[in-house]
Amino acid sequence: MDKYERARFVEARVKNMTSDESEHFQELMFRLLHCYGKEASRAVIIFEEADSQIVHVSSANCNEMEASEMMYKAKEFFEYLNMRDAPPKEMFN
Repeated sequence: MDKYERARFVEARVKNMTSDESEHFQELMFRLLHCYGKEASRAVIIFEEADSQIVHVSSANCNEMEASEMMYKAKEFFEYLNMRDAPPKEMFN
């Protein structure tokens, strides 16, 4: 897909978003734009294709090591969220 096809695709998708989708997209783009310019943030974005096990990883303003560290922190965070209300290990079985 060339840059013109991509631009048309983006325009069509944005045009057809619900207000909730549009609000979420704006927040995501706002955060992503902070990865560019002076005093830029860093980002790692993980994409999984619909109906597929294929995962793509994109990073903004970081190298592979920094991206890996960020993904590790995210993994720890999600493990905490998923396990915070779980009973103690001794109660399993």
